[in-house]
Amino acid sequence: MKNLIRLIFSFSLIIGLISCERTLYSDSETVLARVGEKYLHISDISDNMSLSGNESDSIRMIKSMVDNWVRQELLLQRANTNLPDSLKDFSKQLESYKNNLIVYEYKKRLVAQNLDTKVSDSDIESYYASHQKEFELKENIIQFVYMKIHPYWYFINIRNFKIKEDVSPLNFERNKIENIILNKRKLQLLNNLDESIFQEASLQHQFEIY
Repeated sequence: MKNLIRLIFSFSLIIGLISCERTLYSDSETVLARVGEKYLHISDISDNMSLSGNESDSIRMIKSMVDNWVRQELLLQRANTNLPDSLKDFSKQLESYKNNLIVYEYKKRLVAQNLDTKVSDSDIESYYASHQKEFELKENIIQFVYMKIHPYWYFINIRNFKIKEDVSPLNFERNKIENIILNKRKLQLLNNLDESIFQEASLQHQFEIY
C-alpha cells in the first residue's frame, strides 16, 4: 500500500491532479480525478492495482485507469442527462437479475451437496448399449501403435479401425457418456427440487393461483 501511495503521489504530481485544497484528504482518500460532482480516490482503484517493479510502468497503468474512469463517467453523465427517466429505470431488470442469481446459487449449492457423482462401469455400459445411434462416427478412426526404428523408418501395428457411420468404440466414448449421465442426474435433481418445493408449498397453502 505504501508503494501504491508513493506512486499515486508521483503520478498526481506529474499530471497535476492534486490541488492544494485537496490536502485535507487522508492518503487513502487522495483525489485523483473529478467529473462533475463525482470524485475518484486512491481507495477506489487500489484493489485493482497490480504494481510492477518498474515505477514508470506502474504510473502509466494508474494514468490509464484514471483516464478510463474519466471517460466512463463522462459518458454516464451524458447518458443520464439525455435519456428520459423511463429509459433509466432498471429496477425491474435488476430485481429479476438478483432473483435469478439467488436461485442459481441455491441450486448450485444443492447440486454440490446432493448430486451422486459416482458413475460405475455398468452405468456407462448400459447407457452405451441403449444409445448406439448417438455414437455413430462422423469420420474414420484408427487405433495403432508405432515404433521408430530408423530416422526415416517406422514400424506401425494397426490394432483396430472403424469407418464413418460405424458405432464408436466404448472406450472412445467413455468420458462423454460419464458427462451425459452426470448432466442427466443434475437435471433430474433440479426437477425434483422444483416439484418438491411446489408440492410442499401447495400442501401448506403458501400460494394461490387466480
